[in-house]
Order: sequence, then structure tokens, then C-alpha cells
Amino acid sequence: MNSEIFYAARVLDEAYERLKDAYISTSVLGPVRLYSAAETADREFWALFCALIDYQMPVARLLNPMLLGFVRHIEGRGLKFLDLIYDAKLAEKVLSEFEWSSPKSPREGFTHRFLRIRDLIDLLAAFRGICDSYGSLGSFVKSSYALHRHEPEPMEGVIRDLQRELINHGGGIAVPRHTDSCMKRFNLFFRWLVRPYPDLGLWGFIDRKHLLASLDANLQRVVSHV
Repeated sequence: MNSEIFYAARVLDEAYERLKDAYISTSVLGPVRLYSAAETADREFWALFCALIDYQMPVARLLNPMLLGFVRHIEGRGLKFLDLIYDAKLAEKVLSEFEWSSPKSPREGFTHRFLRIRDLIDLLAAFRGICDSYGSLGSFVKSSYALHRHEPEPMEGVIRDLQRELINHGGGIAVPRHTDSCMKRFNLFFRWLVRPYPDLGLWGFIDRKHLLASLDANLQRVVSHV
């Protein structure tokens, strides 16, 4: 490693240590971490749910307050996220009635620019299909990673497998489908599950060096002007 690369790595590491706590409150990782379910299987699906709806919505102003209200509602009722996965009627009721506060006024129920409650019910049904087939999301990912881990980019294969599994179980429009997509939401999810604090660090079976950076059009635009 030459001196320029070493210096850049040190600067990035120092910035990460300084800013990692702030990251929790400025990303959907905040609501992901707030959910205090004891079962790992429950937290896995909650994290995937949050990652898949994390697009085309202001995070700090709308998405985070809504997800935080949702978490407080289900925990206040003594429910688990898995309860909603296995009971579509309960899920529809909870998603329609939970209360949360936007910067302007109190609000009620799930809202999104592109997703409706019916789309979320489809997504939860796909989660149920994975749970019924493999026992948990973690079990599915672990078997997929074992299959691909000796490939040049193992996580590309794992993401394709997860995407296909969700689509096959009727995951609906919340599941990215474009073949030329950088799969930003899936890569975000795997970072949350694999990396240590401030991420969740639940999946030690995945080598962190195999995680992929999401190089989307926005980042490409920024880099092209550096």
C-alpha cells in the first residue's frame, strides 16, 4: 500500500469513527436498530423490510418518523414483526392505523410515494414464503453465501438468489427487478446485517470484504466532478 492510499484510508477511518453515531439518526438504520425484538429471525426481516422501502422518500422528514411510529405501535401492542408476516389481516390493520408525527402534523398509517399497503402485504407474504421454506432469512442467506463464497464477487450471487426468492414468492413492486440496477437497497441491507456497530452485526458468517458498495447514478455524478 503506497503512502497516498494509506493516508486516504486513515482519513476515511477517522471520519467513520467521528460520524458513525450521527449516521444512526440520519438513515433508516435508526428505526432498524430501535426495534428490540429478541429473536434474530424477527430483526432480519424487519431490517429487510426497512431497506426495501427506503427509496424516493425524504428519510429524516418522513420515512424515519413513520417507521419509528410503526415500531412503537407494534411493540406497544406486544406484537412481533413476524406476527404481521404470518397474519395478513393483522398486518393490514396495523399498517393502516398506527400513528406517527411528521414535521407538520400527526399522521396515521403507512404512506409512500410508490408503495401502497397492498404492496407491503405482498412483500410480507414473500417473507413468509422464505420463512416457511428455510426457517429464517438468515438460514437462506447462509446457504446461498456458502454456494457463492468462492466466486470473484460472492454477494452478487447472494443478492440474485434473494431477489429471485422474493419475486418467486410474490414480493411485488417493493422488490427491485431491473437487471442493470446496482441493487442499492439490497447492498444497504447486507451492510446492516454484517458490519459491526453502528450496524447490527448479526451475520458473522459473511466476510465483510465481500460486501459491495452501491455505485448508483448519484454517486457517479459526484465522483465525476471530483
